[in-house]
Amino acid sequence: MGRIKRGGTVSGLGMTLTIILLATALSACQVLEVSNQSQYQQGGVSLDKTRLDRITTGKTSRAEVLASLGPPDTETWKDGQTTYTYHFDQQQNKRVRLLFLFSYRGQQTHQRSFYVRFAADDTVDKTWYNDLHPQALVTED
Repeated sequence: MGRIKRGGTVSGLGMTLTIILLATALSACQVLEVSNQSQYQQGGVSLDKTRLDRITTGKTSRAEVLASLGPPDTETWKDGQTTYTYHFDQQQNKRVRLLFLFSYRGQQTHQRSFYVRFAADDTVDKTWYNDLHPQALVTED
């Protein structure tokens, strides 16, 4: 059983064992790896995006925005409303790897602005983002 025949072929049981061993070995390897991560920085300091996500229209006060994000990069007034602007970098790192055959790494940095407009009662009236200058860096292994 499981021996090589004279003609140089493997018997049925030997072939089955070979396939099982190969499948077991390959299952231990990661065949395809895909990762996508984002990091945020404000003035060279890491910025936790949850601080931006917690700002809620109609609920968050000006004092809470200042406590969470600090002083704005710019402050503008129009039609009796104040708008704070915060600038930050969003860096996206992407990686795709297929066994040992192919590997791709990409990094893209977006300079973004986050706007917070306040209503007359000093609660957040509106928030929005604006992409300024995307910069891409792509490398292949």
